[in-house]
Amino acid sequence: MKMRRYIALCLTATMFLGLLTSCEKKETDTTETAETSVTTKTTKPTDIVDPDPTTPSIVVDDKISLTGFTDLGAQEAVNEGTDPIVIWSWNHDLEELIDIYTDISFEYEVVGDGDIESYKAYLDKAFDSGEDLPDLYVADSSWAQEYIDSDRALPINELGLDYADLQDMFAYILYSSDDSERVIRGITWEAAPAGVFYNKLLTEEYLGVTEPSEVSQYFSSWDSFLKMAQAVQKASEGEAKAIATIGDLETPYGAVKKTPWIVNGTLTVDPDLEGFYTYADAFFEENLTFEVINEEGGITVKPYTNENILSYWGTLDMGRSLLSDPDDETYGNWGFIKSPVNYCSGGSWLMASPSCDMKKDAGDIMQAICIDPDNLKDMATNKGIFVNSKSIMKEMSEDSSFGLEWLGGQNPYTLLFDVASGIDYTITGANDYRINEAFYASVKSYYLGDYDTVDDAKASFEAEVTEIS
Repeated sequence: MKMRRYIALCLTATMFLGLLTSCEKKETDTTETAETSVTTKTTKPTDIVDPDPTTPSIVVDDKISLTGFTDLGAQEAVNEGTDPIVIWSWNHDLEELIDIYTDISFEYEVVGDGDIESYKAYLDKAFDSGEDLPDLYVADSSWAQEYIDSDRALPINELGLDYADLQDMFAYILYSSDDSERVIRGITWEAAPAGVFYNKLLTEEYLGVTEPSEVSQYFSSWDSFLKMAQAVQKASEGEAKAIATIGDLETPYGAVKKTPWIVNGTLTVDPDLEGFYTYADAFFEENLTFEVINEEGGITVKPYTNENILSYWGTLDMGRSLLSDPDDETYGNWGFIKSPVNYCSGGSWLMASPSCDMKKDAGDIMQAICIDPDNLKDMATNKGIFVNSKSIMKEMSEDSSFGLEWLGGQNPYTLLFDVASGIDYTITGANDYRINEAFYASVKSYYLGDYDTVDDAKASFEAEVTEIS
């Protein structure tokens, strides 16, 4: 045990939120448990011709080639029920869009406690029982693949949707929407590329720069960000921090992973991702965030405001929720730049449950919200949503007249389109949500002092994954 953190003996490690690993594409997987490894089987149908299993389709003339997907053909969808279609989610975002862009009658229920974790628990319980399921539901990107690969979502072909209408989507989104047999079972209206929102007031005070081209050097690599965080900590005497919590770095750092969790039937920790053990430890040991150990031996995040945080990492939607209040002292004094890696964070998939008896309405809602170009253009222009349409977002990214006041007039779509076009989608699996949770929990346990070495923390993580699979 690390003596400098003896108090950590009393801690009960708590898992951080499950995170999306850079929106990468899955390795096809049916998992079996073994004593020392996790075995996977490939279950791709024999009639699919796939010259390169890691990149099953290519982009041609800015449109995705659908070669390799299993197209069941758009079927005639009918409503067999008489009541309005029932839709479940953890928030009201989709409800607002359906109200605006369709004239379909629906019953919308926010279930769970209004957060993703309790919502998933509620959904899991409902699907396990098989009773009183919704017709249509929203799945968070961090565990959508789990539902797609467990037959909890109907093929979109059964809802009357045509694969040909999906070719304008971003590749990393489309390849996160199919099951192990390459059948597409869910779609989304939003892509969620992410970057770094930085506080110009603080970068000017502590770094002497404010323009994106100047600030970017401090976020160009993980080492440069760590050095900058150390410099800000020292110069401000701890009053300002480069980032609020270590958890804020989990999703972007996870994007360094270049290999699947499961390789040839064995759990593999990517060497680059393994570096997060010591990276997170440095932030905790040097007090580079607002996290502290409290009197009860747990972690407390000290109060902070936009005025003493130098950067937030995330999507445009996250930035808007934190930074767009005109009454905030920092309003209009934020810039937007890339993180050290291209990554995405969050996103919502629309799926129809196997018991859906309102297939026409379900398909019509998906068509209106996720495919219709006029509606998507309106979302991007008037609602600030980075929509799942390459052509629309390319057009928006090149619009010099577009800018957000809370970002000092900067057009964030320019950067986000570049990020979205460079996200790797080739290496995710159905169990990634739970494997990610276990990994970040082991990282947290390491920097809290529960393990003497990284190898000890990894061993615990590997044992956990064997149980998961």
